[in-house]
Amino acid sequence: MPGYVVQTLEKIEQCGYEAYIVGGCVRDALLGRRVHDWDAATSAPVEATEKMFPRTVLTGRKYGTVTVLTGGRKVEVTTYRADGEYTDSRHPEGVVFVSDIRTDLERRDFTMNAMAMDLRGELLDPFGGREDIAAGLIRCVGDPEKRFSEDALRMLRAVRFSAQLGFEIESGTLDALRGCAHLVSALSAERVRDETEKTIMSSRPEKLYTAFEAGLYDSYLGPSEIPAALGERLAVLSDMPFSRQVRWCGLCAVLTEEEVISDAADFLHRFRLDSRTVSAASRGCGIAVREMPEERLELKRILAAEGRDAAFCAAAVADALYGGSRVRSLKEIAGSGECVRRSDLAVSGADLRDELGIPPGTRMGDILQAIFEHVLAHPEDNTRKKLLKLAASLADD
Repeated sequence: MPGYVVQTLEKIEQCGYEAYIVGGCVRDALLGRRVHDWDAATSAPVEATEKMFPRTVLTGRKYGTVTVLTGGRKVEVTTYRADGEYTDSRHPEGVVFVSDIRTDLERRDFTMNAMAMDLRGELLDPFGGREDIAAGLIRCVGDPEKRFSEDALRMLRAVRFSAQLGFEIESGTLDALRGCAHLVSALSAERVRDETEKTIMSSRPEKLYTAFEAGLYDSYLGPSEIPAALGERLAVLSDMPFSRQVRWCGLCAVLTEEEVISDAADFLHRFRLDSRTVSAASRGCGIAVREMPEERLELKRILAAEGRDAAFCAAAVADALYGGSRVRSLKEIAGSGECVRRSDLAVSGADLRDELGIPPGTRMGDILQAIFEHVLAHPEDNTRKKLLKLAASLADD
């Protein structure tokens, strides 16, 4: 544990209470992974925890959580608790504060997240989390159907952990996941989006197949058959750049090719993704599945017509799916300083009006577009003198 975490637990113990690090930080420490967030559980009531430390933020009195601030870093400290009744397949109606750590661990989702460790390194593992980690298994604490019925997000978390850690979902847990899949429809699109994104951004995005096959995305896909080859096809996402837009584009491209979805933009909108990602990923998908060209001039035309985001999404996805070096070519084009937008032309509509007397309107637009097409193929001609001469000849035609 970092020193600031040790000091936090020591202070709580000095005040006569129990304190442990719990959950994901224990799991990641056992796995040798970097720990991003340190969470602690304590027998101390919220009010007592607040008084122990000079700087705290009451993160959630209802749930017994206080954030302890030490030198710009933080430890979330939560009083031992048991969850109340779940009525919306997501949140408990309330919590009941309890006096022992085992009861607190019992409410957690998976055995690997239901461990605690004290200052002296003693591990509390009442549900076999360490054994499941060693075996590479994701297993619910207690009855998996009950766990998923309480909080449907746990099903997507199981798939996400499987992708991030390379673990398999234990058979009984997987059976319950399939049986409770319909409960995902009660979750907010934002929650589903966030878990999905973490999965496709992992090194094993093919694990998402489990979620599709189990029916977790039925309300996002509409009527569709999930082909057995989808898992293998999804694996190609890990060959794509570590970019949100590219990975969403890649997911859409694979689902489109496998005839699981027919409209990438509609599919992405259902996750309430931001408009820029929807535009880049859906347009990039459309270009990529039409066999995006590799020729330099054609890539410039795509960059000009679709914009940087969509063009790079399409190039990255096409390279991963079909091979090639389109991304490298696009980067070279982007760094060359060549004209790839009409605004990069050495002349403007005002120049055509003032120098050649061409009035604004459709004819001027056609001439500017023709000039632009010429410059895409002949970037060395993008000078004011040459383009005014070209515009004059076009105007005379």
